[in-house]
Amino acid sequence: MIEFNELSLIAQKHQFHLQTYELLQLHKSLITESFTVYPSHKGRLDFIKNFYTKPWLTNEIQKVKEDIESLKSRKKIKLIGLDHINYPKSLFKLPNPPPHIFLIGEYSESTNNLAVVGRREAKPYTLKWMEDHLSPVLDKFKPTVISGGARGVDTKAHQLALLNQCPTIYVIPSGLNCLYPFSLEKDLDSLLDSGAVFMSTYLPDAPMRKQNFANRNWIIAALTHKILILEAEIRSGTYKTAQYAQELNLDIAAVPSFPSDPSYSGSLKLLYEGASLIRDHQDLEVFLNFR
Repeated sequence: MIEFNELSLIAQKHQFHLQTYELLQLHKSLITESFTVYPSHKGRLDFIKNFYTKPWLTNEIQKVKEDIESLKSRKKIKLIGLDHINYPKSLFKLPNPPPHIFLIGEYSESTNNLAVVGRREAKPYTLKWMEDHLSPVLDKFKPTVISGGARGVDTKAHQLALLNQCPTIYVIPSGLNCLYPFSLEKDLDSLLDSGAVFMSTYLPDAPMRKQNFANRNWIIAALTHKILILEAEIRSGTYKTAQYAQELNLDIAAVPSFPSDPSYSGSLKLLYEGASLIRDHQDLEVFLNFR
């Protein structure tokens, strides 16, 4: 019998992007041997027929079982399928939740979450604000801090989380054997020892590609209920993440700056549209309201 995570891994390895609901239908069809499920897209027909060819399927299942065992021995990567008890329930907010995720570290789902995203080339006073106002709030409420691991605001958010003994999740736009940014590789063991978790939807050896960032940002938004925006330009990944958060009906907060500062143009637009204005740690406490 084929497990759902085995089926979804086979589909991903063959670079055939079935929607999650199509994979679920296909899995049910294979289990019941009804052999009636075909996606509507014409070009997918031959691919799906392969799943109903027993020698091909038997061979692929054996390969993917070996792959899964290999993942456990390489950096202790865990494959969590959508039907697994430890799959993040918050990802079901997405219209097409990933059929599986890859994890390094001890992931534990929590409702006490805060996503923090911002500019890679963050200004010194933005990073200083995070030290002065975000850090004490993390120390007080101990939320799980979620970000993308990029330099600047993301890195600072992860560092402050670990400094204040908060869980933190790095959502990576590449495979977990090809960590991006590359600087994370040398610090991986110490970060894991400090309680960090690394999450990806990409095959472990998949390199970072520019188009991966949009999917990564959807995952960051879906994992939380509250998101803090720092230094978002209008045309930036940070602003896109905030837009995804709006689509998912999250609580959004932003730190303001002078109107002529282009690096805050997106932040000011979010505030104009109704995001919570954050001036200091007291505003941040009111926004989080974890009590």
